[in-house]
Amino acid sequence: SIDEHIKELTKVYNRIPTGWKFLDERLEGGLFPKTLTCLVGQVNVGKSIFLGNLATNMVMKGKNTLLISLEMSEFMYAKRISTQMTQIPHHELKVYTDELKQQIGHIKKQLDSKLVIKEYAPKTITVRHVDGYIGKLRHKGFIPEVVIIDYINLLKPTSKNLNSYAEVKEIAEQLRALSFKYNIPFVTASQLNRGAFNTASPGMEGISESIGLAATCDVIASLWQEEDDKE
Repeated sequence: SIDEHIKELTKVYNRIPTGWKFLDERLEGGLFPKTLTCLVGQVNVGKSIFLGNLATNMVMKGKNTLLISLEMSEFMYAKRISTQMTQIPHHELKVYTDELKQQIGHIKKQLDSKLVIKEYAPKTITVRHVDGYIGKLRHKGFIPEVVIIDYINLLKPTSKNLNSYAEVKEIAEQLRALSFKYNIPFVTASQLNRGAFNTASPGMEGISESIGLAATCDVIASLWQEEDDKE
């Protein structure tokens, strides 16, 4: 009915602020359940750094977060996130182990949330494996409220003999279906093609392999740097 519809419109929707004000303003408050968000950028522009920082922000906001990495090891992600949480430079973590333990212990006491980092080799798992792993975590009592995957092109399609366009589109559709199944946001990243390198504010046409990704995602955000940023 119209009354129920108005009630839905006026009540606070269960969005999760990303921690970046400029981004939240453009996302109507943050990440929404049942959505697939994708960050696109060229090689070495900082996509994994962004995803790691987002995972940190989610945990610090009290959200159970699952970070699946198909590119970087669990150890490297743990180092980056430890630095993000404690502000101890990552190359000095092994020197300040006592301070690291103390700060992380203090943070854990303040939070009910947990972070799980799981690594897989590139192109070895499908979205079905992701679904199975989430189910295993839920069975153990860890219920993810945000899932971050680094990155979508390194997942393996379920179907065989697909071209690159169909592969990425299938994976994106399956990930988005999982966001509906678990009623949580999924966040991932993808590469820009070579023609979009060194471009300010690159558009969706620059996404590598498949425009089907852009057609499936609820949010596409681009990450780039200009000459001054590199310095």
